[in-house]
Amino acid sequence: PNQEDHMRPLILFDLDHTLITNDFLLTTDALPTHIVEMQKRGFSVGINSDRPQTTLEYYYQLLTLDGPIIIERGNAIYLPHDGSLLFHQGKLPRQVDDITRLFLEMVRFQYPRTDIIWGDFLYPEIRHMSFRRARDFLLINGCRRYSFGLNYLHLDATKSDEECDAIAWQKLQGISILLRDAFRRVTDQDPDLRCYMRNNACMAHFPGTEKSRATNYLLEHAFASKIFMIGDTTQDFLGHDHRLIHCAVGNAEAEYKDVCDFVAAGEFTHGVVEALQWIATNK
Repeated sequence: PNQEDHMRPLILFDLDHTLITNDFLLTTDALPTHIVEMQKRGFSVGINSDRPQTTLEYYYQLLTLDGPIIIERGNAIYLPHDGSLLFHQGKLPRQVDDITRLFLEMVRFQYPRTDIIWGDFLYPEIRHMSFRRARDFLLINGCRRYSFGLNYLHLDATKSDEECDAIAWQKLQGISILLRDAFRRVTDQDPDLRCYMRNNACMAHFPGTEKSRATNYLLEHAFASKIFMIGDTTQDFLGHDHRLIHCAVGNAEAEYKDVCDFVAAGEFTHGVVEALQWIATNK
């Protein structure tokens, strides 16, 4: 991008539980129209998410965005218009590969009856499948290069969804311990590791990973005059710089709402539309 593009105000969306629901859906078809309007007003629009590049590129194209994609919680900035990485943590992919190999060895030894599936966005598809016998699935997001994303599924036609989720949650705790141990053995560091009952997910990042790492880079190198961040958790808070303006969707955590300049009434995509309308009149 040229220098004039650099100095445009930038709007960044979080993806999960901001743009999309727990079931990975947009809640209104009106969003693309509002995005085009913001672009006509001189804004650049992109994404700042913990998701990997492949997932974010899909939504980038779906919503006809034109700004940067910040991937895996600030570890890289991807520019779709020319396919380049503006910024990235170059040393991490090799370490991720080493941790993954060790982790898989440990899982196969400790959980030999668990099916391991490699992919991205598989949870909602496999969750609704039916099998004649109870089966366990470890879903590994193989698209990640700087971090780890896992889901654990227990499927049993003789049990309710709640009972299956409880079993999966218990097993996920053991899986997360293996991931932590593999991470320690390879890096001599403790990961930033978090388990979420919602979708029985486990996320592991290198210590100090923050979305603000990438946005600070954009401001320091004059790739944006100011940044509007629309999100739902405190991970979307980028700092106290006056060039950073924060907006929350209606379903956001209370802690994030408390630090935001605007809080939408609507949840998920509806809230994003409200935030865009607010930004248009408060730029």
